[in-house]
Amino acid sequence: MDTYVVRDFKVNKTIGGSEVDTTTIGIGIRSRKTKNIIPSPLTNFIKTMYRNKGKSLSSQRNCAYAVTRFLTTL
Repeated sequence: MDTYVVRDFKVNKTIGGSEVDTTTIGIGIRSRKTKNIIPSPLTNFIKTMYRNKGKSLSSQRNCAYAVTRFLTTL
């Protein structure tokens, strides 16, 4: 069974002609066989509901952990 994990990653944005690195939170699926982490479409939920609305990094992380806890119980 594959597991869901929460990971921080950096996003490079261009704002007003200058590049800015920001840290964001994503949900990934870790393959049991290869141990590779594949980005999950659920990351878009975190992006639209939290990051785009200016919520803090800890709020994004708390939501992501709640989602992964729910998915592991299914």
